[in-house]
Amino acid sequence: MRLFIKEASFYTGFGPSRESVRAALQAQSAIRKIDHLQNAGLPFDIGAEIPHQNQESLPAPGKRAPYWVKETVAPLLERVDRTKTALLLSVGGPGWDDQEYLRAVHGQPSPPLEPAGEIENSVFRNSGLSGPLITCHSACAASTQLFSEAEDLLRAGEAQECILGGYDGRLHPLGIIGYYRLQALATMTSNPLVACRPFDQGRTGFVPGEGSAAFLMSSSEHFSPDASTLAEILGSASTCDAHRLTDPEISGRSIARCMDTALLKAGVSPDQIDLIVSHGTGTPANDLAETSAITRVFGNRLEQPPILALKSMIGHCGMASGVVELALTLACLKEGMVPPILNLEVPLNSEPLLNFVRETPLPLEGPQMILKNSFGFGGQNSCVILKSIPSTFS
Repeated sequence: MRLFIKEASFYTGFGPSRESVRAALQAQSAIRKIDHLQNAGLPFDIGAEIPHQNQESLPAPGKRAPYWVKETVAPLLERVDRTKTALLLSVGGPGWDDQEYLRAVHGQPSPPLEPAGEIENSVFRNSGLSGPLITCHSACAASTQLFSEAEDLLRAGEAQECILGGYDGRLHPLGIIGYYRLQALATMTSNPLVACRPFDQGRTGFVPGEGSAAFLMSSSEHFSPDASTLAEILGSASTCDAHRLTDPEISGRSIARCMDTALLKAGVSPDQIDLIVSHGTGTPANDLAETSAITRVFGNRLEQPPILALKSMIGHCGMASGVVELALTLACLKEGMVPPILNLEVPLNSEPLLNFVRETPLPLEGPQMILKNSFGFGGQNSCVILKSIPSTFS
């Protein structure tokens, strides 16, 4: 049984899918000053926020998850038999608006945060689906980790199709203050365009982003791929190094084991990987651990695979970062190229030298074997291997 991504729906700080692809392939940045963060007087006030034609009609920044999940999932619901479709979601972001947060800071009563999984359950209840519902909250590895769950459901026949996705938005005082105290955020906020610098020796931290994405997945028993199909899913894996709550184990051993396991399950060798979509946060520890792991797995290759780091453009979309970055990558590949890493001036030292995509988009024709990495707090690591399907497929 073969598994496919039939289509995708997604939003980034550039906007919906078409605008996101166009801006990414023009090497633009969605990171900018955020008005409500500036108005709150926070020490950090930049990010990549999903634009909306009427910003005033949106819920408060801390309460946008239900809105964007619905907007993202709704187009895919129109394509499925709702009695035979599973929903798999990872939704993050605080549930307070700015005023509620500020009241709590000053010791005034505020409503409790919504329990984990409540938004996913609400979406499921309102969708008319009667297949399985699976949620995942393994920090920034969460949405990528869902691929293993979707594979199991489809192979076991518990669902004919799966809608897999996620949303996250930490552009809210509750999210910003926590990351700021951890010293995880970029320090060059005076110029938002250069603040996020994955794999650069001058990197200082990540920049939060807001994003939402969903995939419609099916098996070969119920679907035959064509030129509109995005990718074939070959295998996925997860590990946990449990080093510290917030920092990865710097040698990258557990991350490398996750990549190796995904490759083994996919039946793919390191020499067959055409493209790595990195986690690439721009934090000192994470980038070092990831480059160490990539070197462990791919160091014997004569020609290193190209590496992307989309957070340099769209910020760190938290629990949704895996699906958002993968959706943008697959959509760009339909255009025959992938975007460069922004602000990568002096790459991290490694032996052999890693092949970061820099300065201009990289043309890539034909099917591409892709490794997507996602890592989260608590040492949680998840990888998925896919083969893209070009628009010239026949």
